[in-house]
Amino acid sequence: MTVRTTTLCILAASIVMVQAQPPAPAKMPLPPPPPPAQKTTVKKTAPVPKTAPPSGMIVSRASIALDVVDREPKDTGSVFPPQVKRLYCFTEIKNGAGEEIQHRWYWNDDLINTVPLGISSDRHRTYSAKTIVPGMTGEWVVSIVRTTNEEVLKTVHFQVK
Repeated sequence: MTVRTTTLCILAASIVMVQAQPPAPAKMPLPPPPPPAQKTTVKKTAPVPKTAPPSGMIVSRASIALDVVDREPKDTGSVFPPQVKRLYCFTEIKNGAGEEIQHRWYWNDDLINTVPLGISSDRHRTYSAKTIVPGMTGEWVVSIVRTTNEEVLKTVHFQVK
C-alpha cells in the first residue's frame, strides 16, 4: 500500500465513523421569557394605630378642678387663670376593680407627666394633681388610659390663659 492509499483509507474510515455517530439531538426551543414585572407603587402613609378592644371599664365622670375634697371635685372648669398654682384631674371609674389607669398630662402637645392610679373597686373615685409653673399657659389635655392595653378611656381638654 502506498501512502496515498493509506491516507484514503484513513479518510474513508473517518467519514464512516462520523456518519456512524448518532445525530445530535435537535435543539429544543427555549421557553418565552417571563413578562416584565409590573411596577407597584407603595403609598407611604402613617401606620394605622391599633385600637384596643372595649374593656368594660368606663369613665363615668372626669373633670379638671381647682381642688378635690372628700374625693369630689371642687371648682371645675375648662379655662383657668395663669396665676393658678395647681390643678386636679378627677376621675370616677366603673367596672375596673384590680386594674390600673394612668393620667397623662399634656401641655401644648408635649407629655409632661404620667401618673399611675390603682383601681380598688367597681366604682372608684381617684385624682392626680399637676403643679402649674408660671408661664405654662396654653392648651392642656389629660388622657385617661387603661394601663394594660393602652386603651384611651377619655380625654379632658382645658386651657390655662
